[in-house]
Order: sequence, then structure tokens, then C-alpha cells
Amino acid sequence: MAAQSCLSGGITFTTQAQIDDFATNYPGCTEILGNVTIDGTSIQNLDGLSQIVSINGFLTIKNTVISNFNGLNNLTTIGEYFRIESHSSTLTNLDGLNNLTTIGGNHFLFKYNNFVTNINGLNSLTTIGGDLIIQNNGSLINLDGLNSITAIPGSVSIKSNESPGEPARAGQSNVS
Repeated sequence: MAAQSCLSGGITFTTQAQIDDFATNYPGCTEILGNVTIDGTSIQNLDGLSQIVSINGFLTIKNTVISNFNGLNNLTTIGEYFRIESHSSTLTNLDGLNNLTTIGGNHFLFKYNNFVTNINGLNSLTTIGGDLIIQNNGSLINLDGLNSITAIPGSVSIKSNESPGEPARAGQSNVS
């Protein structure tokens, strides 16, 4: 089928079955016009979302048991904000977001992902339309995945990303 825009009212995924059925329920849908929320402790992978190229609204991914973002490999643009928060010990990196170049909204928020060791999966990200907030990620070793960003017009807050009692590690900033 031809590429199409869809879901002007957005979509919320709370189960793995909803993710798995996306391509069947929305064949050819590559551009989601509304907001996307992925929030559910039964969600183990995002493979069913591989046809999505852009989301015009916001994208929030939280409280899942995914190990990476494979399935979002074709996603290049998020029109509004992007939030990744409160993931279990299974999420250790941001692999699968390698084609994301633009977050157009007012912030990129990355917090409470205590087992993520690196954000290298964001290595193609060049634009954040507002603030960059990276907080309370207890195992984050470095920020190398942000090396392609050319400008952040908003504020930058990078803090509390080391394990309790440990100093900041090489390559990591703790900006208040």
C-alpha cells in the first residue's frame, strides 16, 4: 500500500498485542499525525511499529520492559516533545533510534532509566526544538550519542546520572 498519514487523534499502546497488530490495523500508515504514548509493563518490543517514519505530535515511551528501540528504526522525526522514562532493567541502550534526526517540540526528556549505559542510539539526532533534560539515570556512562546535535535553543539540564555515592564518570556532565 502507498504511504499514508493517519491517526490525527493519536494512539496509546498499553499492551504488546496492540504493538504487534499496528501494521495490520493501520496498513501503510507511516506518518502519525497525533500523539503516541507507549506505556505498559507487558510491552517487550516495538517491532510492530517499524513502518512509522514520522510522528507529528509527541512521543512518550515509559514503563515498558523493552531492551532497545528496534522497531522504531525508520522513525526520523518527532514534531513535538519526546519522553523516555521509567524503564526496567531490560533497557540498557537506545539502539533502534539511529535514524531519528529531529525532535521539534519543546523538550527531549530522558529520566529514570537506571540501567541505560549509553545513548549512542541517538547518534543521528541533530535538532532538539527546546530543552534537553537528562536526569536520574543511574548507569549512564557518557553522552556521546548527542555529538551530532548542532543547537539546543532551550536549556540543558544533565544531573544525577551516576549511581548513588559515585562521582561523575569520564565523558559525563552533571550540569544543574
